[in-house]
Amino acid sequence: MATAILWAAVVGLVTTVLLFVRKWRNQGNNVKGLPKGSLGFIPWLGETIEFMYYFSTSNPEPFVNRRIAKYGKVFTSHLFGKPTIISTDAEFNKFVMQNDKRLFNMGYPTSFAEILGSYDMLMVNGDMHKKMRGYAMTFLNSKQLQDYLLNDIENYVLLTLRNWKGRVVNVQDEAKAYTFRVVAKQLISFDPGEESDSLMKEYYQLFEGIFSLPLKIPGSKYVKAIAGRRRILKRLAQVIDSRKTLEEDNHKDLLATVFSEKLEDRMTNEQIMDYFLGLLSAGHVSTATAILFAIAFLTECPKALNQLREENLAVKKNQKGEKLTWDDYKNSMPFTIDVVYETLRLTNVSHGLYRKAIEDVHYQGTKRRSGDGIQK
Repeated sequence: MATAILWAAVVGLVTTVLLFVRKWRNQGNNVKGLPKGSLGFIPWLGETIEFMYYFSTSNPEPFVNRRIAKYGKVFTSHLFGKPTIISTDAEFNKFVMQNDKRLFNMGYPTSFAEILGSYDMLMVNGDMHKKMRGYAMTFLNSKQLQDYLLNDIENYVLLTLRNWKGRVVNVQDEAKAYTFRVVAKQLISFDPGEESDSLMKEYYQLFEGIFSLPLKIPGSKYVKAIAGRRRILKRLAQVIDSRKTLEEDNHKDLLATVFSEKLEDRMTNEQIMDYFLGLLSAGHVSTATAILFAIAFLTECPKALNQLREENLAVKKNQKGEKLTWDDYKNSMPFTIDVVYETLRLTNVSHGLYRKAIEDVHYQGTKRRSGDGIQK
């Protein structure tokens, strides 16, 4: 009798679980007005594991293409613990961007904020985002940056190429290391060396944790990333405090631009650290991806590679041993600029953008509910 009762309880429990999972999986198709889709087999995890698997490889298309074939270009999923609408439709993406800050705000997963910080540019909206963007644009458009940026880039390229002699290299890793050194120099005046390379290793660990399951289990990528964040912030705090003690700051970096703000209007240390942590992460990874694809595209197109080489050799010949200048780049290297633009046109340097609907949004008869994430 006891055994029969036990088996009945087990069968009942299994049936309940299966019905719950079935209901969970069908939710993406049953909500009136939302795009069709699936929330995955397991609650909370949703489709995150499959998403992470494909987007960590060189071929993420299967994740998206299978769902486009089944549900259409705009479909419902469940990523990083939240229901998410994924759009691969150019017209809808344009609609989202045109209504940015009106119908949509930044809406990155909670795990992103915990690793990059709540004051990362991707996480903030309104006046704070405007202020941070203003600092970056002021610095990027400054005449002094144009005077020395290409000189730094040329020096770092030569340093990198010298280290390649006599060994097989991983171009992706080398591109990341090169761009990190360039970005660290422009943001906080870190020259190539042990200090910069140590910071770079911490960043690699942090970046791996961003696209991992937010499980606070000892030894997990997520926990390691949080620990890496604390170490990076400690180093950034040391840089900020040391720069504040200078009677005259002669550095030509973005931190100097931030410090040029009146003291009462300046961001707090916490805001500055999150701001720079995010810029160091995003700035070098996206640029390294573009460099990698530029090399791949040029390798597949010898005609373009030869034309690029001829243009650069002609500029070098006219320089007569002098360094490359901003005028050389803007006025004497039109094909080089075309290669840069074409690479960016053909390449996705990011797996997507995240937006959150501020209110219920109706688009061509389909409703995007308030709070739904939009990944494009």
